[in-house]
Amino acid sequence: HYVDREFASDSDVLRVLKSDDLERFGVGPSESNNLALQEMLDYISIKDEKKSMVVMSEMLAHFSKKPYGWKAMTISGLLAMLYRGDDVRLRYQRSYLTHNPEDIARYITRKENYDKIVIELKKETSIEIIQNARWVLRDVFDISSPPEKEQELIDLLRTILDEKKQELSADLALYSEESRYPGRGRIEPYLKVIKEMLSISDPTAFLESISDEKDSLADLARDADTAVRFFKGSQKDIFK
Repeated sequence: HYVDREFASDSDVLRVLKSDDLERFGVGPSESNNLALQEMLDYISIKDEKKSMVVMSEMLAHFSKKPYGWKAMTISGLLAMLYRGDDVRLRYQRSYLTHNPEDIARYITRKENYDKIVIELKKETSIEIIQNARWVLRDVFDISSPPEKEQELIDLLRTILDEKKQELSADLALYSEESRYPGRGRIEPYLKVIKEMLSISDPTAFLESISDEKDSLADLARDADTAVRFFKGSQKDIFK
């Protein structure tokens, strides 16, 4: 029935989602569960070709019957392997799931979520978009060694942009205390672009946005930097 390695509990599924050594679970050259993974990927691909949505509850029903007879937790584990192998994207209703292993394990192992989880075939992102996203991390946000894996790139970009959004929002709030502080016109446009980027839940569209706006993002970050440094220093005390 293709499954060489069963998944007994949600902690087994979580272990896959947290693992950097996926070969142990059958992703890559290892033979473990390879046939089961291919069977599941074929099922998703056929649905994708027919423009038919893949809901987790339907996939569970399909693979729990003959000739497969797979257990629900094993199906969740195999799905986790496809996700970690960058073969599929996961949505909870309309929102794409970001790579938080605990959250994803909870979503794909609990019965009450099965009707709400949508599985999509991962479309290949162009090398140019990946390179541009890495350039933004390196040249705009001073990350010396940006990750090469797409999901890790997305996660890191979202984390940095979210931190930057919080920092800029806090700085912007200070203008209500003292309107004479300089740099407001530099912070506002940068914050606006960051918020627009973070509002894009589709991972591919998010990366495309980063790639398209890379020069603008670099200019806005450079312009805003003077104002940000002003608030970090002691100069602002002169205005009090």
